[in-house]
Amino acid sequence: MNLKQHIKKILKEEHQWNLKKNHLRYEKLINKLVYEIFDEGICGFDWDTFKLETREGMSIRIVLHFTEESFQDFDYERYGKSKQELKNLIEDYLPKFDGIYIAYDTTKCREEMNESELTERCWKGYTQKGMKTMFGKRYPNCVKIKKKKTMKESIRNILIQEVNKKYPKPNEKVDKLVYRWLDNYFEGSQIYKHESWKHWSFRFEFCKNGREIADLHLDFDDRSPDWGPRDKRPTSERSFNKAWLYIYPVMIDELLTDIPIRKNYLLYLIEEWFEDTKLNEIQQGFNRSDMSLDYVYVSETKKKGELCVPPVSKSEDVTMQEMMDLIKKTTLYSYKDIEKNEEEEPGWVEELYLAKLRGKEQERLNQEDRDNNPEPFNDDY
Repeated sequence: MNLKQHIKKILKEEHQWNLKKNHLRYEKLINKLVYEIFDEGICGFDWDTFKLETREGMSIRIVLHFTEESFQDFDYERYGKSKQELKNLIEDYLPKFDGIYIAYDTTKCREEMNESELTERCWKGYTQKGMKTMFGKRYPNCVKIKKKKTMKESIRNILIQEVNKKYPKPNEKVDKLVYRWLDNYFEGSQIYKHESWKHWSFRFEFCKNGREIADLHLDFDDRSPDWGPRDKRPTSERSFNKAWLYIYPVMIDELLTDIPIRKNYLLYLIEEWFEDTKLNEIQQGFNRSDMSLDYVYVSETKKKGELCVPPVSKSEDVTMQEMMDLIKKTTLYSYKDIEKNEEEEPGWVEELYLAKLRGKEQERLNQEDRDNNPEPFNDDY
């Protein structure tokens, strides 16, 4: 190897190390995930992180060390299934990585024994996990047999130890870690807007993978009397009243598993992050700058959000009379009331008709979801 190639190799290794060192705090978790799946098949593994030009974010590469014999015993089909299982675990517990690549190597496990290697058996209560080198000789690596915990218990313990060791109290690093988690959680979500009451009450559904993950409510001042004509001022002429956000226990559980911090402080960080990002975007759509978030509620009735249904469109062959018939059937409006509202606000009939169709479809899908996926409620919330 000439000097130029040597320098290039050193620079490459240094670059790989710089990419990897930011993720070393997850090393125990990565070890746990790999050995949970391949505990009886490999003698060890290597991992590193890298960036691809064709993919955004950071990727992780894991190379599993088999012997030729152990890989044959493991068999290729089982290896493929186990590899997919490991990928799923990494995606669940380490959403930091946008690409996951798993390969194997049969050259790094020592199969033959020589004079410098000892083959003593492990004593009672211990089991062998590969080999280790001490004073130039090879010994079985004996580790204590522990009662196997559940995957979630083990991972939670690791995260508590590692994260709390670095962040014993709330600080700027913890804040940024939570903000990055929330960026990732809300990334790719769709927002569906609902005008609950004309000009003054709005809802914004945040939906991801077909399910609601958050629900924002906005209220502006309204001067409509209990009985009498409605306040018809446009939203732009009304003062902002309040905003509140509903989120779900499933999100809090997942976040606290990744970043163990006090729940009250976490809700404060969610409020700050949401106000600076999502609420700020929404208020720009109203051409305003006076909105702030007043409350963040964790749902006490649902562990996770319901299925989302995108806004529906009216079929071209639906008549005005058919739309009025549906409204009459599903509300307390009389035909006279319906005609009056349409005369005062053209488009009122179609808007309410489409809302009724969407509500009916939401009710159907969510009832099916509840029937197929009954889930006991978590009493901690």
